[in-house]
Amino acid sequence: MMLKAMFSATALLTALPLAAQTQAVAPADAKIALTRTDDLRCLLLVSELIGTGTAAQKEAGTKAALYFAGKILGREPGLDLTAAAKTEIVAMEKIDRPAGYQRCGAELQLIGVKLQAAGAGLTAMAKGAQ
Repeated sequence: MMLKAMFSATALLTALPLAAQTQAVAPADAKIALTRTDDLRCLLLVSELIGTGTAAQKEAGTKAALYFAGKILGREPGLDLTAAAKTEIVAMEKIDRPAGYQRCGAELQLIGVKLQAAGAGLTAMAKGAQ
């Protein structure tokens, strides 16, 4: 199970830079999580990987952790993130980690596509203003 989880985790971190490439496409079922629980789980899953991957995977994992932490703290600025994470870690012992990596990775890909589209729109706007 651990090997399968690590493979899925590696796939997640490998997919992160792909969202920044030209013509990035998010999975059809990708969605942006709206709950603290989903975001905490993603934060904890990518945090597990930061210490185990290649340099590129560590960098991608750090960026992903910042994204999920920003969502959580942007929604609840006064949240004790450490206490919330400790509570969620206990609950996560029973989750399907590979499915979690897939869901979190899909969200990150979707965000990458949205950022790429926004960048293209702003670039087009800037070219039109010249």
